[in-house]
Amino acid sequence: MNSPTSSRSVGLLLASSLDGAIGDGNDLLWKLPEDLSRFKALTMGHSCIMGRKTLLSIGRALPGRQMVVMSRQANLPDNAFPSAEAPAYFRQCLWAGSPHEAMALCSEADPIWVIGGAEIYRVMEEYAHFIERTEVEGLWPVAQARFPLDPNRWSLVNSGEWLTSTSSLRFRYQRLERTAI
Repeated sequence: MNSPTSSRSVGLLLASSLDGAIGDGNDLLWKLPEDLSRFKALTMGHSCIMGRKTLLSIGRALPGRQMVVMSRQANLPDNAFPSAEAPAYFRQCLWAGSPHEAMALCSEADPIWVIGGAEIYRVMEEYAHFIERTEVEGLWPVAQARFPLDPNRWSLVNSGEWLTSTSSLRFRYQRLERTAI
């Protein structure tokens, strides 16, 4: 594991379907109010690392969290939209160009949460110690954004019972921890 500060805990926080789908464009694939409540409880008071597209899909800086946006674009947020002014909430976030820079900007609260999207999960996976996953029953074969879990890298240490959401979807919470390599 390649971590700039070994004492910091990094977790990936995601919801994915049985086939690894996590999103489609800038939209969520499902409505799970219970998962949104869990997301809020886990992330409140912590730093959340995300990509620019994820920030745009959220549409605002989330209160009670330190938002760190990782992007390859230089001079963000000013150059995030070359032909238009960046949304005002961009200025409420910290901006980083690399995983090391993003983690260095994070507050001291453990863990640091990585909240998406797919490209950021892939880049940050090597720094993560664990995954908190909401597994959603069903397949979304045409979904564009995916994050398949590598069983050689992650071990399932806890899997809750299947629950039924108020939206009628079935889901369960899982925790995976890094497999010693």
